Amino acid sequence: MSGTAFFDDLQKSFTDVPIDSANNNAIDTIAFLDASETMVKMFDALNSTILSNTVKPDMTNNIKGVREGCIRNPLHAATLQALIAVDAKAQEKLMWLVRGLRFIYFALTTDLAGEGTEVDAKTQAVKTQKVETLSEAFKFSYNKVLAPCHGKLVAIGIRQSLAFVPNASDFYPKLSSTLTIDEIKEKLTLWLGGLGRIVDILYPLIDDKSEEYKARLKK
Repeated sequence: MSGTAFFDDLQKSFTDVPIDSANNNAIDTIAFLDASETMVKMFDALNSTILSNTVKPDMTNNIKGVREGCIRNPLHAATLQALIAVDAKAQEKLMWLVRGLRFIYFALTTDLAGEGTEVDAKTQAVKTQKVETLSEAFKFSYNKVLAPCHGKLVAIGIRQSLAFVPNASDFYPKLSSTLTIDEIKEKLTLWLGGLGRIVDILYPLIDDKSEEYKARLKK
């Protein structure tokens, strides 16, 4: 991997993004985009062709699209919620960006936990799936987050490509040149906690099946 390791040069963490709990959890737009931009650098450590050639450029393009929304609407750019209320293009870009962030979040939290959970759409029963490799964690997350947004043939191709995600024993050491593996995992857990909180706030606003999304369209 070229350049400085991810955690050795973490310019903006999701834990640093201001969230105004007194204002419906309004999320600071620029801080969020800066943290997302920093997160994209993690793909260098993953060293996966499918992630570097598809997810990484897609997320980079979506970050750029939301920033362009800020330029178009400077008076509404302070928070993400205010921006997407007036800019449909920025809303679409944010939708795909949040999907990408959810994909990374569930992949890494699943790997760290050694298992992933999902809710059955029909019975609402919680199902648990054991994972033994980072590749399995990414496949689990893909099936949960992105596969429903892709066509069948695309999904098959991506699942096959995710088999080549590196082992966790190769990936985690690349996140820092100074920390031990335990320290890296501890720092990653904190970073994921910040990301997870933001995703939990934003996803209902861009998920067209959620009540929050439907309510926002009526405004």
